[in-house]
Amino acid sequence: MVVLTFLLGLLLCSCISDSDSKVDMNDAFLEFTDIGNPHIPGEMDYDSDNGVYTLSGSGENIWFGNDSFSFLSKAVSGDFSFSSSLSFLGENPTHRKIGLMIRSDLSSDALMVCCTIHGDGLTSFQYRDEIGGDVKEHKCKMLFGDYISLQSRNGKINFTVSNKKGDFESWNSPFLLDENVRVGMFICSHDNQRVESCRYSDVNLILLD
Repeated sequence: MVVLTFLLGLLLCSCISDSDSKVDMNDAFLEFTDIGNPHIPGEMDYDSDNGVYTLSGSGENIWFGNDSFSFLSKAVSGDFSFSSSLSFLGENPTHRKIGLMIRSDLSSDALMVCCTIHGDGLTSFQYRDEIGGDVKEHKCKMLFGDYISLQSRNGKINFTVSNKKGDFESWNSPFLLDENVRVGMFICSHDNQRVESCRYSDVNLILLD
């Protein structure tokens, strides 16, 4: 997995020029938001020494026409790349969800596209291509993704996800997003009465020229 992550990093870096700007992660993600009014408010902790974000939250789901979850995000304009390792904390093989997401805004029915890792191992690319529309899904053949990278250029979004076995899959979003979006990391317990937690590390956000 270390080799695969290194190779994916090289692939991402090959698309980055000297004029591109790597964002300082100490103050990159300043807005932690409960979207869709989860029953139990989410929490976020950032370990600046190790560059690790820990998210906790509840939330009904990220599905159908409205979402309910906790989102740590940054407003971004133009082209960018974003990547992170991610893992659940605690044992609970349910439909809980973590992943990387791009949203048109912070409303519960916003346009969005994400790579989602579920507690039971399901790894999928999900998107809402019209405001208030049902979420659509492309399921990966691989399970238990733990590293995600994405790149957005001119509104065209590509995701790549990999796991510890060395499996990886790439996918292109079928619709375009505006150049002004929110990009970040999320947690959804898929049970509004329960809190789940996760960890994001090796987080990199690069603004592309």
